[in-house]
Amino acid sequence: MSRSRSALLIEQHVYSLPPISNFSTILIISLLLLLTVTSGIAQKKPKPKFGRAVEEEIRMQRYEKDTTAHAVVLYDRGYLSSTRFTFTRHVKIKVFSNAGTSFANFTVNTPAKSDIHGYTYNIENGVVKQTKLEKSSIYREEIVDGFEVYKIFFPEVKPGSVIELSYSHTGIPGEWRFQNRIPVIYSELVLETITGVNYKKTQYGFEPITAVGSNSWIAEDMPGLELEPYMGDYSNYLTSFQFEVSEVSIPQIGYYRQYSTSWEKISEQLLKYEYFGVY
Repeated sequence: MSRSRSALLIEQHVYSLPPISNFSTILIISLLLLLTVTSGIAQKKPKPKFGRAVEEEIRMQRYEKDTTAHAVVLYDRGYLSSTRFTFTRHVKIKVFSNAGTSFANFTVNTPAKSDIHGYTYNIENGVVKQTKLEKSSIYREEIVDGFEVYKIFFPEVKPGSVIELSYSHTGIPGEWRFQNRIPVIYSELVLETITGVNYKKTQYGFEPITAVGSNSWIAEDMPGLELEPYMGDYSNYLTSFQFEVSEVSIPQIGYYRQYSTSWEKISEQLLKYEYFGVY
């Protein structure tokens, strides 16, 4: 494994120092160099445990960086496992007002209803009340054959609630939104490298995103997107990534398939799809 750029820079500085005559001076200089090299590297937020309420979040009255926000995304993390080829999302949202309760409703693409889990947290009589998301609040809708979405409606949501959702599905996500119509305190996306699977990533929006590795990105204190008159669909303006698989190669079983490596290949795939042009 090659050494990181930070390590190489530190070594270059250390090797350029004069012969050691004062150990304390050398130690202080080395520490300053280390701080200088690493100061621009974003730190990942510790992963909260799913299903565990945080009373401080439930008692939160407003988001200080945008006191007009009806709700705020406290935490949103997406993770693609290279061993299981499964993408998992874990998101927590704090609701401040009646207008913010709409953000407790989700539409997600996932092949299995059992992979969806969630809780609503409230303070009642001075204690935390946890309400589980039941299967009766999850509705399956088939768009076309083989393409389904699930609509999720969290129970007992009111001003002051915190909702928590976790879902997973096979494969690479089609999109990841770092930004929303409400502020996002922390958003993280990690896509582990999967040998033989190549995909394209297209970035949209104008808010800053920090890369913390070749396959990991973080956004912090992301402002909510302000809707303007005559604006088209707001999702076109969100700071986000969109993904599409370009090719899959598994030499062990002699499998190779191209998807979107060129416009000609896209046209070829669409013409083979029996529903293309019907809906």
